[in-house]
Amino acid sequence: MQLTDVLYEVTGGVARITINRPEKYNAFREETLDDLIAAFGAAEADRTVGVIVLTGAGEKAFCSGGDISWEDASDPAGAARMNRRTSNLSLIMRGCATT
Repeated sequence: MQLTDVLYEVTGGVARITINRPEKYNAFREETLDDLIAAFGAAEADRTVGVIVLTGAGEKAFCSGGDISWEDASDPAGAARMNRRTSNLSLIMRGCATT
């Protein structure tokens, strides 16, 4: 699994998912959401995982929200893609959907 914005490791039954954009206070963008969806999917598929820990890299922020610096306000399709990904991730995290 190739991840851009997220680190994923499993040790002793614990999957650790780390948003790794400390220079942006771990603000998420489309790639981050895709990585989070993939990481949660990998943890769900791994029968050795009993616990998932979600954290953020750096010392200043867990996650400051959406990264508006890359968003194009004139692109409603981009906003719709982001909303779908965010909703999908939320459902996956709550165990209501699968990847």
